[in-house]
Amino acid sequence: MAELGLSRYQRNHVSSKKTLSAEEFLVVFGNSFKFLNVIRIRKAILLLIFGLIDKNHDGLISLS
Repeated sequence: MAELGLSRYQRNHVSSKKTLSAEEFLVVFGNSFKFLNVIRIRKAILLLIFGLIDKNHDGLISLS
């Protein structure tokens, strides 16, 4: 599901951009898992997940 949400996101945004900021991550995550009612997950928890994915801590997640 997340891959499908990410594909949709990329279609609607700059195609040369290969990263997601924290705010973009929140949008993609929310849209991808809307059917699970993840909107109820607190933003702080989602930002913690973002931080775990952002290995080099530059504030961006590489799409590769």
